[in-house]
Amino acid sequence: MSGSTVTVVRYAPFQQIRPHTHNEEGLTIVLSGTFLEEAVKGTMLANAGWVATRPYGLRHTNRFGAQGAVILAVIPDREHFDERIRDWNWAEAPVAFRAALRLVARDVDALPELLSALGPRKRPDRVLAVRARRLLDDVETRPSISSLAQAMDVHPVHLARQFRQEYGVSPRDYRTVQNGEARHHGDRRYDDAPLANCARLWLRRS
Repeated sequence: MSGSTVTVVRYAPFQQIRPHTHNEEGLTIVLSGTFLEEAVKGTMLANAGWVATRPYGLRHTNRFGAQGAVILAVIPDREHFDERIRDWNWAEAPVAFRAALRLVARDVDALPELLSALGPRKRPDRVLAVRARRLLDDVETRPSISSLAQAMDVHPVHLARQFRQEYGVSPRDYRTVQNGEARHHGDRRYDDAPLANCARLWLRRS
């Protein structure tokens, strides 16, 4: 998908994988079940909603719980993930998990949003975010993140990250609100609410 390798992998109950390494850096998102990973730096136990970053060459073992596990494995290409993965880390990441679920459903905007949620925060580029917001305001075109980034000559991941840092929501969530879906329901709470609050109110209803 867009140069990245994205795979849904299912593991059997109590399955074990012997010590091994990978020839590329990658991301692991636990979609369901229990996933245990052991490396020299320690042991991580993760449930659904947890996300791992794995640097190149990390030697590790894996074990799975009584229900097995389903994970989303992502090997990002350099075009869409311009920061190298240097640390082995597990963390609960609701934004990334939600994007992963959409990615499984083949949402074209989900991959850049997933990667932007995991990368390090950079100095905000307000001009870029404002310009993107103006383009998203055009409800006739409804551009995807990828096409929007291409038009602005930036990485989709960089665009998604800058937009979220400036406005507190993803470009997709903003577009959902801007399309008029929320106001169509006649909820006056949206009229004067800040952008981030407006999106969150609507998303809780959808």
